[in-house]
Amino acid sequence: MQIATPLTGEDVEKGEASVLVSPRNPTPMKTIYLSNIDQTAAFPVETIFFYEMPPDDAAAVTSDVVERVKSSVSDVLLIPYYFMAGRLNFNLETKRLELLCNNAGALFVGATSRRSLEELGNLSAPNPSFQHLILRTDGFSGPNETPIFTIQVTVFRCGGFSIGIMTNHSVVDGKSAAEMFENLAAICRGDGLKIRELHVDRSCITSPGRSTQSGGMPPASPPPGGPLHPPLRYRSPRTTTTGCCLSPLT
Repeated sequence: MQIATPLTGEDVEKGEASVLVSPRNPTPMKTIYLSNIDQTAAFPVETIFFYEMPPDDAAAVTSDVVERVKSSVSDVLLIPYYFMAGRLNFNLETKRLELLCNNAGALFVGATSRRSLEELGNLSAPNPSFQHLILRTDGFSGPNETPIFTIQVTVFRCGGFSIGIMTNHSVVDGKSAAEMFENLAAICRGDGLKIRELHVDRSCITSPGRSTQSGGMPPASPPPGGPLHPPLRYRSPRTTTTGCCLSPLT
């Protein structure tokens, strides 16, 4: 039976956080409509993936993992997922939350830990101390300032590493987030994007005559493949999940 050693703030040393922006944010700025269900699901969801040390030449494989993940997000992932660099905004006129694609940026940080993965015990079991492997946004005031997407890459003493990701459930649900994670893993491996175009047009779920973009667009039929499906979960406390290497990075 594995005995877990709780992580503390002293066990994880974080660097300075960087703001990652989309290199191709739409101009003029888009405003994405959020459904009635999205209005009740504006809470953070935290996911951590753990990667064990590769058996051969581990140092060469993991030495650049922090920069590899960072450049994969900033140079490639945030092109189709440009809206993940945006911010939630409460529109005083409509009395609704909306997603501003203002390219305010996602947050990224690299970290190191003096612990090994083995010391953490069962990596698939909930562990409150894993909060130190996530870049949280508790210090921000108001949704219009709070990032909806953060990434933390932590390299452990053993050579293994973790990728902690925080998203907002009103923007991406479980299926959408899983597809984004798989895209990120594919980019890091050098395979490129698995999904190159996302359908984020929400005009088919708005009220008649309501625009979904700041430029003013009339309601339209769903694009081929259908719109991004609204999440089906009501408000709940902060959600944290863990997993062991959903998609290999190397």
